[in-house]
Amino acid sequence: MGLWMCLWKLWKWLVHAFTGTCELYRITYSKLSLEKRTQQIERCLRQSKYKELNDIYNGAYDVEQSLAVVKRVKKLPDDSDERVLPSLRRTVSLAALKKELEALRSEAYSEDNFGHKNTLLQLWNLLMPSVPLEARITKDWQRIGFQGTDPATDFRGMGMLGLRCLHYFAEHHNAVARSIHLHSHHPKHGYPLAIVSIDLTSLLFGWTTSGIMDSYLHCAVTQWPISMDEFMEIHCKRQPHW
Repeated sequence: MGLWMCLWKLWKWLVHAFTGTCELYRITYSKLSLEKRTQQIERCLRQSKYKELNDIYNGAYDVEQSLAVVKRVKKLPDDSDERVLPSLRRTVSLAALKKELEALRSEAYSEDNFGHKNTLLQLWNLLMPSVPLEARITKDWQRIGFQGTDPATDFRGMGMLGLRCLHYFAEHHNAVARSIHLHSHHPKHGYPLAIVSIDLTSLLFGWTTSGIMDSYLHCAVTQWPISMDEFMEIHCKRQPHW
């Protein structure tokens, strides 16, 4: 345990000894904004010695169950509900998104799945509307930034999450996506669009599921509960030359 953590725990013990209140109680009744209060509450849940509180952060309970656990373990009074509930709703929602991201990443592309195959073919039509795709296995896929003749091999690391993010970008921001696709063929500054998109998805996936992006999401996302579309939009806005 580092020196800073030791000093922090000592400070918490001293404050608790003098005030008779736990850290979560003090955060709940603070004048912090909802975003800041939620971030502080989540830190307490992550670092708590109580597994039940850790489990709230990891999405083991729904909102009402989470509230009941927090009040029981930390002995919060009933009038804390209206202050802690908005934060718990965000925490539970974000944990659900992380699970959904992991499920999509773990879902391998399958040629036998009509939905998978249809999404891939739609991607071609969205980026290359005037150029018919002659075959499912073809070097033409390299024109939109895949490495070989079969894009399925490029989705191995990110599974369907990689395809879904790229398809969302091409569908919901088609003009921008096609413009960026053209720019990706620049003779000097070009790059494989599809591969860069998958790598970007991998980066954002890691940051989100590890909790690194928690603070950013609480401040940047305006519509809660958070949805998969919010993650997709963040992926879109991080595309090169957006």
